[in-house]
Amino acid sequence: MSYPVQYCTEEVIKEMKERFIKTLKVQSQNEKIFKMICPKDKGCNPENVNITCSEASPRVRRSLRISDAHAAKFYELETLKYSPSDTRYRRFLQPDVHPVLKISFSLELHTNESDTTEEKPNEENIIDELNKEPESLLTYMNEKVSGNVKDVYNLTSVPSPEINYQIMAVCSIGQIRVRNSCLNCPAGTFKDDVTESCKECPTATYQDKEKSLSCLPCPKGYTTYSIMSKSSEDCKAPCLPGTYSNTTFEPCLACPFHTYQEYSGRKDCRKCSHGLYTSRVGSNSSSDCAYPCNPGSYSDSGLKPCIVCPVGSYQDEAQQNYCKICPPGKSSETSGSNSVEECKEIDICQVSQPCPNMSTCIHTEDGYKCLCPEGLLGHHCEINIDECASDPCFNGGTCTDGIGDYICSCPEGFSGHQCEININDCKQGSCENGGTCIDLINDYKCECVPGYSGQHCEINTYECASNPCHNGGICFDKLNSYKCCCQAGFGGENCELKVDPADPCDHINCLNGGTCVSNGSESSCSCALGFRGEFCEENIDDCSDYTCYNGGICIDGVENATCHCSLRFTGKRCEEDAVPEYTLSFMKQTTSNFVKLETQRLMHAITVSFFMRSNYKNDKSRATPVSFSYYNKKERKLVDNALTVLDINRIVLFLHGELIHTGYVANKDSNWHHYAVTWEGSKGEWNFYVDGEIVVNGLQTGKKKFFWPGVFVLGQEQDSLGGTFSVSEAFVGNITEFNVWDQYMSEDQIKQLSASCGFVGNVIPWFTALRHIYGSILVEKNEFCRDIGACNEEDCNCFYSNKSSDYICSHIVSTCNPNPCAHNQSCIFNGEDFFCNCSSGFQGQYCEYDVDECLENQGGCSHGCVNDIGTYYCTCPEDMVLSKDSSICKDTKYCQENQRIFTDGESWLDSCHNCSCIQGEIYCAEILCSPIICQPEENMVSLPGDCCPKCVLWSFCLISPNSSMTSFDLSQYEFLNDCTHTLLEDCINGLFKVQFSSVKNYSRKALIIYYECLKIEITHSGSILMDNETLELPFMDTSVSINSDNHSIDIWTHSGLHVQWYANGEILIAVPTHMSKHMCGVCGNFQSYNIIKPGKYNFYGTSDEEDCYLLGEDYLLGEDYTDNFAQNCRPSLAFLMTIFIIFYSCFVGP
Repeated sequence: MSYPVQYCTEEVIKEMKERFIKTLKVQSQNEKIFKMICPKDKGCNPENVNITCSEASPRVRRSLRISDAHAAKFYELETLKYSPSDTRYRRFLQPDVHPVLKISFSLELHTNESDTTEEKPNEENIIDELNKEPESLLTYMNEKVSGNVKDVYNLTSVPSPEINYQIMAVCSIGQIRVRNSCLNCPAGTFKDDVTESCKECPTATYQDKEKSLSCLPCPKGYTTYSIMSKSSEDCKAPCLPGTYSNTTFEPCLACPFHTYQEYSGRKDCRKCSHGLYTSRVGSNSSSDCAYPCNPGSYSDSGLKPCIVCPVGSYQDEAQQNYCKICPPGKSSETSGSNSVEECKEIDICQVSQPCPNMSTCIHTEDGYKCLCPEGLLGHHCEINIDECASDPCFNGGTCTDGIGDYICSCPEGFSGHQCEININDCKQGSCENGGTCIDLINDYKCECVPGYSGQHCEINTYECASNPCHNGGICFDKLNSYKCCCQAGFGGENCELKVDPADPCDHINCLNGGTCVSNGSESSCSCALGFRGEFCEENIDDCSDYTCYNGGICIDGVENATCHCSLRFTGKRCEEDAVPEYTLSFMKQTTSNFVKLETQRLMHAITVSFFMRSNYKNDKSRATPVSFSYYNKKERKLVDNALTVLDINRIVLFLHGELIHTGYVANKDSNWHHYAVTWEGSKGEWNFYVDGEIVVNGLQTGKKKFFWPGVFVLGQEQDSLGGTFSVSEAFVGNITEFNVWDQYMSEDQIKQLSASCGFVGNVIPWFTALRHIYGSILVEKNEFCRDIGACNEEDCNCFYSNKSSDYICSHIVSTCNPNPCAHNQSCIFNGEDFFCNCSSGFQGQYCEYDVDECLENQGGCSHGCVNDIGTYYCTCPEDMVLSKDSSICKDTKYCQENQRIFTDGESWLDSCHNCSCIQGEIYCAEILCSPIICQPEENMVSLPGDCCPKCVLWSFCLISPNSSMTSFDLSQYEFLNDCTHTLLEDCINGLFKVQFSSVKNYSRKALIIYYECLKIEITHSGSILMDNETLELPFMDTSVSINSDNHSIDIWTHSGLHVQWYANGEILIAVPTHMSKHMCGVCGNFQSYNIIKPGKYNFYGTSDEEDCYLLGEDYLLGEDYTDNFAQNCRPSLAFLMTIFIIFYSCFVGP
C-alpha cells in the first residue's frame, strides 16, 4: 500500500509500523481470512512488516503461494526503500512532487488441520477463497491504515492506494506443481528436487510410499527384476551354491545328479569329471564327485569309500548301498563276494570262524549269527560299546573304557567307582576352640565362633589392642569382646563418659511411705511411723507392747492399737466396767451439746435403736435427735444425711440422702417412746418403728449401697462430717439406750428391743456414749429402765447375756435344715443356737452380703484392687507383678535384695544358694554338695564363693627372687631391666589380669592384680592395697579371699586364680590347667593360645618409651615380635645358641 504524503521521516515510519502491526493483530482475531493466517493455537504474530518512502509510483507485487491443505500460505508485498536523507527525497518537497509512503507485509496462511473430511477445504476452494478475501482484507486494511496516516500527518483525507496481487501455489515435500496444482510422487518413484520431477526407483531398490524423496535399498546381495518396484517383496535373493536359475536369482533349481555348483548366483551347474558321480542333487562342491563302489562292496551313497560285503553276502553290481544275502543254507567263505556263485553250502562257523572278540557263532539257515558278549555289538561283534560315552565319572574323574565296563581315575579328594565320594578331610581336632569343620575337595576349612580366627580357629582376636578404654580405664580382653573397668567418675562402655557418682538410692525401693537416705556411698530407708525393716516392709506389731484388759482383744493398726472389749467392759484398754443404764439430758437448744460416736466398718445393713422423751415445742425449730454422715471414698463425696431422724415436730427420715416424711409427731407428750430404723442394701428395704410398731416402710431406697464408716451425732444435724451444726436443729429432751447393729433386725427383734433395756449394739453400744459427750449434757440415772426392766442372760445382744459371742447373736438363724446361709456358707449348731458361719468375704445374718474389700484402703493393694464374690485380689500395672504377699507390686525388670539390684533373669550365688530374679521375685534353692574323690595329681580346694569343694589340677608360673621366671610350659626367662609386664591375662572371659614390676632392686618390686574391676596391689613392703586403700586382713567376700602370715600372702579368687607372695621374694601364680591354655601374657609364654596383638603387646614400662627385655633360653625377647614368633616361641634345640632380638614397646601401667 502506497500513500502520497508531504514528508517521510524515521519517526513517522516507526510510528506507522507500530500502528499497522497493532491493527493487523486486532484484525487477526475477527476476520475469517485472518483466522487462517494466524490461528491462536499456532501462536503466530504478524511481525514481518516493512515501511519505506519512495519517489516513484507504487510498484507492488502481491503474491500468494499455496501448498497443500496442511501447509502455510504467504502473502508478500514488495516495495522500494528510500531514506529520508536521499537527494530524491528533496524533490518530494516541491509543490508538484510528493513522497510516497509504502507499506509492505507478508502473511502466513494456515488451514485447520483438525477439520473433518467434510469441512476440510481442497486446494481449489482455498484458491477461490483467497481470490475473494484479499480484496476485502486490503479494503479493510486501507480503511484502518488510512486512518493511521491521517492521524500521523494530521490530514482530513488520504487517496486510496493501488492494490495488485497474485496467487501462487507452493508445494510441500514429495510433491510437484502441475498447472498451479500439487501432485504427489507415486509409490515406486521419488521426488528429484533438482529437476522438480518424479524419478523411477532403479533396480535393487523400491519405494512403497508416496511423496518420498528417495528409494529404499534391497538387502545386501538382493535385487529386483525391474525398476519402479513398490514392495520389499520385489527384492529377490541370488541362487545359493548347489542351485542355479536363468536369472541367477530366485526361484532356483538344485543341481542334478553328477553335477555341482560351488558359487552363488549362477545360471548353470558343472559336471563331474569322467567316471565320477554324485550321490544326491544340489551338490555344492567338487568333492561330492566320487568313484562308484565296485561289485562286492557298498556304502550308504554307493560311492567310495566303500565297505566290502561280509561273509554270507555278496554284491554283483557297482554303485550299491547294500549287500545281497546268500540264498538259504548257503554262505560265502570270505568277505567281498561279488557273485551269487560264491555262496556255497558250508558251516561258516567252522570254516571261517567269522565271529571275533570272544563272540559265539551260531549256524543258521541263511548263514550264521554272532552272539556278542556284554559290551560288544554289531553283526560280527566288531563294535565295542563305549561305556565312557555317558560320562559316568563324577567330580572330574577320567574314564577309561573297557569291554562291558569302565574304570574311573579319581582326582585327589574323591573315591568310589564313579568318583562319587568326597573324602571327608575333617578329622577330630581339625578346628580348635569350638570351630566347625567344613569338608572341601581334598581340603577343609574351619568356621570359627566369633572372637577366633586362623586356619584352625587357633587365634583369639585381642580386642584390647586398640586401647579402647579411655580416661585410665583398664581393658580386659574377652571372647569376641572386651570389658573396661573405669576409674571413679567415669562410665560408659569405653569409660568415655564423665559421670556423677551414683546415688545409692537410685535402686532402693523403700516401701510403705519410707524414704531413702544416702550419704553418697551408703543408703538406708527412713521408715514412716508404724513400719520398720531394711526397706520398711514390716508393719510394727503395736499389740506386742499394748495390753487389753478384761479379756479384750488387741487389734494391730498402723502406729496404733485398739482393744475390742467384751460386753461388760469399756475404755481404751477395756479397763473400765461398762455402765449399761443411764440417761442423757439435753437441757437447752444449743450447738455445743452433742455426742459424737464414730463407726469403723462398712455396713450392708443397719439397725438403729433408742429411747427418746421430749415435749419441746417450737414451730421454728427442727430438733434432731440422731444424724449420721459419712464420706463416700469411691465417689469421693460427703453424704451428710446418710441416716437422720429430723424434726420431732413431725419426724422426717433421711436414708442415703433420700427424704422420707413419716408424719409421726414425737413431742406430743412427755413419755418415753422407743424408736428404731432398719435398712438392708440388697433390696433397699427399710422400716421406721415407734414403740415396736412399723409407722412407715418401703423398698428401693439405697439399693445396692452401704454405709461407709462415719459419724453418728446425738442431738445435732450434721452439715459436714461430724460437725457444722445449726441451733434451730439442736435437740432438747432425753435419750437413752442408743445402739447400732450392722444387721437388719426383724419386727420381733425390734419389739424385744422396745420392751426392755440393757441391749448392746455390735457397732455402737450405748455404754460407749459416756466417753464421747460434748457440752453441758446431763448424765442421769435411768429410772425409766428400772421401771420396764432389763434383758436377761438368755437374750442375744444383752449386756447381761451369757452368750459366748456377739458374732453368734448377729448370725442366729432358726434352723440349719435346709441351710439358709447364702454363698454356700456353712450353717452351724453349737448345742444351743443355729447360726451362719460366714467367711471373711461375706457379712449379714445369712452371709448374704459380699464384702468389697477394695473399698477400704484398697484392700491393702499397692496398686490395683479387684473385688470378687467372697474375696478380692490385687493387680499390677504392666511390667510389674505381685510379690509373695500378694499385695505389693514389684517391678518385673529387677529384683532387690538388701542393697543389691538384680535384673530380670539374672542368677547369682547367695550363701550357698542358687538364686534367680524371675519377674521381680527372688527364688533361691540350697546347693547340695556331692561327695568327690580327687585324682592323685589333683588338689581339693574350696574357692571363694563356692559352696562345695572341687578337684583342681594346677598349672604354675614361678618368679624367683633373682627375677628369673618359669612359665606354664616350664620355659625359662629372665627380666633384664625395669619394666611392668603383664604376667597373666584371661583373654576369654576377661576376669583378671596380673602385672609385675620387674625392678632389679627387689625392694621396689610390686604385683598388681585386677579381678573383675577390683584392683589389688601388693607393694614391695608386703602391704596390700585394694582400690588404692590399705586393706585389713584377713579379707573375704564371694569372689576374693586374702590371708597372710609371717611367711606369705595368699590370694584366692572364685575363678581359680591363686597368687602367693613370699617374704623371700618368690611369687607363685597358679591357675587350673584347663584355663592355662587361655592365658595371655609372659606366664603363657606368648604361645599355646596364639593370640594376635597388632603393634604393641599390653606390657607397661616405667617410662613412656622404654625398651623391655626378657632373656629366654633361646631368645632375647623385645618389641614387635612377629606373628610366627607369637604362635611358636618355644625354645628350639636347633637354635640353642641363637639370640633373636625382638623389641616391643612397654608403657607405664596404671
